[in-house]
Amino acid sequence: MPVYVRYLLSQLAVPTMVAVIAVAGAVWLSQSLRLFDLIVNKGLPATTFLWLTALLFPSLLLVVLPLALLVATIFTYARLWNDSELIALKASGRSDLDLAKPALYLAAIVTLVCYLISMVLMPAGARAFKDLEHEIRNSYTFVLLQEGVFNAPAPGVTVYVEQRQPDGSLSGLLVDDARNPDAASTITAERGVLVTVGDEPRLVLERGTRQERAPDGRVSALHFDAYTVDLTTLSDDEDSYRWRKPKERYLSELLWPADDVDDQKNRTRLISAAHDRLTTPLAPIVLVLIALAVLLPADLDRRGHGKRIALAVALATVQQLVQLAATSFTINSLTFLPLFYLAQIVPAVLAILVLTGQIGRRRSRRPSLPGGPQGVARAGA
Repeated sequence: MPVYVRYLLSQLAVPTMVAVIAVAGAVWLSQSLRLFDLIVNKGLPATTFLWLTALLFPSLLLVVLPLALLVATIFTYARLWNDSELIALKASGRSDLDLAKPALYLAAIVTLVCYLISMVLMPAGARAFKDLEHEIRNSYTFVLLQEGVFNAPAPGVTVYVEQRQPDGSLSGLLVDDARNPDAASTITAERGVLVTVGDEPRLVLERGTRQERAPDGRVSALHFDAYTVDLTTLSDDEDSYRWRKPKERYLSELLWPADDVDDQKNRTRLISAAHDRLTTPLAPIVLVLIALAVLLPADLDRRGHGKRIALAVALATVQQLVQLAATSFTINSLTFLPLFYLAQIVPAVLAILVLTGQIGRRRSRRPSLPGGPQGVARAGA
């Protein structure tokens, strides 16, 4: 590997890592803020919260890696241009394509990582995240029942817990069930314990009273030493079945939907997601090619270099918008599927043609350094 390739790779590596950490941290923080409520108000253990946020990370990386690499490429090549290092390399006979190769090598590695995330890590993480979230909502009764507040886990049901003991038991409970107007009841108990029978959560109450109001206004009371409330009735029956969204599915499940009603109803959506999954990981190479095709064939006049940076960002943004538009169009009609591939292939081919000199003309084939003989001497050094 030539020395200049190793040098450019080393210059690209650090900004890329910094950009990945900065962008991923910001996006991860914004996504995880909605989960803080599970700890602050719902009593979810911190370990479960950390595991939930870790499961979100693969899908975040799939978005962050291409953008971070684009930012690092623009930053690095702009700095090298301003420091006249790229000018010296051009004066030594290196073509634009030669100077682009280090960034393309790095983009190829990032693309492989993105394919690994897209095909394996993201669906596995999204599936585990949704399963755990579903379990928390329907089975983890400690999330449903919090102390010191009137909980409303379902319409018509109010549960109050006065205090949660260190051993996990509950004290000072009140359960008001008005789902059936003809048999509304209120249960009070000194103590309660949350247990799980099979996969179903139950609340075992001790030393309490159950009062039921009849339609004619009469109230009957039942004093008990032990009474069990089945908390699975607090969730809707439809929650027992959950259709897996496209992000939770592997590629084969997207390309060939099952024969059940829900999959066939969302067949177009699933197939669209499959082609998006196949093309999205190409973004690192395409975005880097766009940036290099704009920055490298630049004139020696630095006054317009800021405009080239802005143009590179604008073109990269347009490419990503076309990719998003393809997703939006194909959800309604699969006739727009070629847009996924055109959004990646067309800008990549045009950028390669620019870098190889087949599109656009530069003022000179081999630029000379500014500053006359001193500049030439510097290039030789």
